[in-house]
Amino acid sequence: MIHHSFMQFLSCRLLDKACRSSFVKALGLFVAIVLSVTTTPAFAQLRIAEDSAVIINTPGKLLYAHYSPDGSHIVTGGGDSAVRVWDLSTKTQVAAYSVGNGGKAPFAQFTPDGDHLLISKVAPGNTNDSVLKWNWREGRQVWIAEARYGIMSGDGHTLVLLGVDNVISVANPESGLLLRTLGTFKPGFVTSRMRLTRTGDRLLVGEPSKPYVLIDTKTSAILDTFAMAPDGGSARSARFSSDDKRILFAFASPTLLDGSTHDTIVKISDQLQTDDADISPDGRYIATLSGLKQVRVWNAANGSLIRELGANEQQGYSLVFSPDGTHIMSSSLDQTVRIWTVPTVSAVEASPTTTACAAALTAYPDPARDQIVAHYTMSAAGAVRLALVNSLGEEILSVEHAAEEAGEHQAVLDTRALPSGVYLLRVRAGSRQVTHTVRVEH
Repeated sequence: MIHHSFMQFLSCRLLDKACRSSFVKALGLFVAIVLSVTTTPAFAQLRIAEDSAVIINTPGKLLYAHYSPDGSHIVTGGGDSAVRVWDLSTKTQVAAYSVGNGGKAPFAQFTPDGDHLLISKVAPGNTNDSVLKWNWREGRQVWIAEARYGIMSGDGHTLVLLGVDNVISVANPESGLLLRTLGTFKPGFVTSRMRLTRTGDRLLVGEPSKPYVLIDTKTSAILDTFAMAPDGGSARSARFSSDDKRILFAFASPTLLDGSTHDTIVKISDQLQTDDADISPDGRYIATLSGLKQVRVWNAANGSLIRELGANEQQGYSLVFSPDGTHIMSSSLDQTVRIWTVPTVSAVEASPTTTACAAALTAYPDPARDQIVAHYTMSAAGAVRLALVNSLGEEILSVEHAAEEAGEHQAVLDTRALPSGVYLLRVRAGSRQVTHTVRVEH
């Protein structure tokens, strides 16, 4: 049909203004189609590695890999000008979107219906960056917006765009049109530093060397900040659990927080820097990408290591559980996606152990002037560390005991030299910690 229209316009009299205009439009359409076909990346195959991990070999280095909502497909890309969709049942590439003209697509995600992709495109020189909604089954663009990056909530009702001016806005998921602004941020490697809850009511944004900020997407109000790294900076990445009740931060030691109180549930003691982390849909496991390459699975109840699954050959960038929680997928600069089977643990292993654990932390007086008396309970004997943390996440006072008996204990912290303000009192034993907010007034 397109070929017929093109030949028909060739026979038009070019001196006719209307015909000439139609001819130019048809010529442009014909050339665009030819280019899109010729620049579509070559198809590839899946193969099974010796370590039983499914590996996808891709033409370009990878910055991300994400599952479709039903887990039947994945989307990959980031290192070259193509976004690729793979069918896991047939182990073949089934669709590809080519940015072309030297551009890249640093991020793409499936929309909740599974039929569309939200693609972030970066043009050469970071000019004319855009986010588009693309129907990968039909090869059809639905809408395009001028922005650097876009994410959609799990229910599909909330779309957040990071503009080229670093202004974050809520947009209409059906049209891409902006609805309201949330603020100005520079999240750096945005694919891991911007996260929405499943319902889209809250947004986490982390700027390099700054605390993560939790924003109400309805009112644009800042609900909380998270400055938990030793230098007061932000984590490498952050994730909400599938039920939005917990938040997982990938610091040097991944930390799982209660989504309501923001108290620490568990902190994983990993000797390697954690670059990305995810929590399984059922909340039982935490997966980490550590030391740039290592993939590990941890017990989300007590922070113990369950198994080290293996490693990427080069630096890994993303890590995610499958929608059913049975697999973990990592992407890497070695041009591979690795899909690991999640090891299972028994109900006994999944429950908290009897290792040293702190609970029931209280403190007085409040507000304090010269000293704070902290009361805490140890469920089992072991080492304990009590610390006072300022608003930047810095430990300014601490007390440590190498061997504390099970039962009730107290410790005294001298606050005479501290400036007036709000502080976080934290007691840690084993892999668990409890926090309590205190005030100092002089």
